[in-house]
Amino acid sequence: MASANSPSDLARIVHKYLVKHGTTHLKKVVLDDLFEVLFTASLKTEEGHAITFHVVYVDPSNPDPDPPKRLRRHRWKCVRLAQSLRLTVENIVKLAEASDSRASSFAIHHTEREGLLIWGMVDQGTTAHQLVTFEVEEGFARPGVFHAAVAGLGHILVGQQLTKIAELRVNTLITSDLDVFQFGPISEFIDNGIEPAVCDLLAKNIDGVSDPPLVRRIIKFQYVRMLSRLLTRIQAYRHGGALLITQERADLHLKYTIDYPRLADALSHLVQYRLARSYYQEKVRKEYVDKSSPVPVELFALHQVASNEIDDTEVEIDAAIWFLSLLTRVDGLVLVDPMLRVKGFGTEITANNPPSAVYLATNPTASMKAQRKIEYEHFGTRHRSMMRYCYAHSGSIGIVVSEDGDVRAVMKVRGRLVVWENMKIQLSEFGERALKQART
Repeated sequence: MASANSPSDLARIVHKYLVKHGTTHLKKVVLDDLFEVLFTASLKTEEGHAITFHVVYVDPSNPDPDPPKRLRRHRWKCVRLAQSLRLTVENIVKLAEASDSRASSFAIHHTEREGLLIWGMVDQGTTAHQLVTFEVEEGFARPGVFHAAVAGLGHILVGQQLTKIAELRVNTLITSDLDVFQFGPISEFIDNGIEPAVCDLLAKNIDGVSDPPLVRRIIKFQYVRMLSRLLTRIQAYRHGGALLITQERADLHLKYTIDYPRLADALSHLVQYRLARSYYQEKVRKEYVDKSSPVPVELFALHQVASNEIDDTEVEIDAAIWFLSLLTRVDGLVLVDPMLRVKGFGTEITANNPPSAVYLATNPTASMKAQRKIEYEHFGTRHRSMMRYCYAHSGSIGIVVSEDGDVRAVMKVRGRLVVWENMKIQLSEFGERALKQART
């Protein structure tokens, strides 16, 4: 009998999802066999290194059943092996080094006669990885019925295209992530934090920057994109780190004080030129292309300048995120204001009074019914110090990334110290929207 939160439980969740969405007639027993192999392989090592790899379930007779209207050169392709291999722990461990979820996958399938097979490989996984980590805004989803990544010891993630289905971490099964950046108290904190940037942009009287709700929505999208990328980078170090977002300075000892506003400045610059470029594109279409009239050189030049500024600013943001993420590797937290301006790193929290109680939120809004009490002492030093600070200072958000990659947010909500686990920092509605754009 399978124990709770086993590979069989993961198979059950994935099978239920696939049946619900009408995407496969795979029997659950096939998924049982697959995830048992993946889980066992994840417990192995090769030359002292953990086994990591990525697989996609693709029908070799029809690997690309729904191609886009325009086949871009950087879209994925399936490459067949001259001879298929049985999908066994031994074979996958030998081949694992040839796969990485950031670039390539093993193409697998099942037949009644031969069982699970590795029949090929899929290249150009870069844009799919970049989409789900907010590195790019347009690209291509994973092929196949579903895909699965072995990310570490007993750690399996399963998804379909850009949607995460479930995640197994040794004996913990996660079936949904909390989208705290779009709903609830943390989302509201972000809305308040970006409002000065919204007002500043609207006051500049720039082409295309005239609709407050649109400006607000795009600034928030880019803010969430930057913050998610930052947390993903910190996660990848497997060192652990902490970010404190606040205007406060009390109960903090800043070992290294700096003033680094680059992300905030780049955010406003990026949104300004994205809106301007959209404005020029629409003007060209309505006033010239639709009327078959020549486009004025000045208007073309303005559009080109906006495009160049966007490209340069994206590179600037990427490098600034690297800069900020590296600061988290120094002992102590990184202190930023609500617009992500860095104020210091190696920061020590000096607040001593622990919260009277700690509550785990099971939904983004942290509604009273969706909270359950948890033990303060259950957490490590980094988490407990963040809890003490956020309990003492309402209007602050602490984000802690554990060495094992878990991301938790801490905030005082309605007088209670609330913790969110399983935060959604990848695979969001933004990725789905980008996929639709790429297919048109």
